[in-house]
Amino acid sequence: MIKITFKTSSNVDGYITSSTIECRVFGILLYKKSCFYPPKGWSGEYFTH
Repeated sequence: MIKITFKTSSNVDGYITSSTIECRVFGILLYKKSCFYPPKGWSGEYFTH
């Protein structure tokens, strides 16, 4: 039996902060990919100290 799961996490405003895709065959994890999204309003600039 193949089971594909897609999970998302969101903050208080409802903005999606991360997502995870998992693929399992008979309960054994074959594939997992997690994506993390930038904060709402992020302009793509990086600051280093």
